[in-house]
Amino acid sequence: MCFSGNGRAWKTHDLRSRTLRLVKTGLELVYGGYRALLRLMSRKE
Repeated sequence: MCFSGNGRAWKTHDLRSRTLRLVKTGLELVYGGYRALLRLMSRKE
């Protein structure tokens, strides 16, 4: 996939926003957010 020259620029491409959101969510999980997920799972049981 090439973003130079053809099509939309990388800064406005929807894949960029998806990638940034994925990284942000991953970092939140790394820094303790996974505990909230574990708590939700234990409540369902």
